[in-house]
Amino acid sequence: MYPIEAKENTKYLLYYMLSDEFFEQATTAGSRTVLPKINQKELLRIPSLPEQEETVHILDSLLAREQLVRDTAKGLLEQIELLKKSILAKAFRGELC
Repeated sequence: MYPIEAKENTKYLLYYMLSDEFFEQATTAGSRTVLPKINQKELLRIPSLPEQEETVHILDSLLAREQLVRDTAKGLLEQIELLKKSILAKAFRGELC
């Protein structure tokens, strides 16, 4: 295992290492043991710092929106569940029209 001394945008490296592309590279890389090994030169073939920063900005924005959508959906599902319980309660009390 090599430490990664990042002169790059560390958040870019985090996103990259969480990507399918990185996973594919890690799992298909040759290895002397059962552990995956990634060539450092291949790992560090990444875009320029301005491109990294733009990528991080875009990903942060998209992930924030995704979280907002998740939170909204969760709230709506909770409201639907409450409505369903309310309807069932009224039905069993004979209060439905």
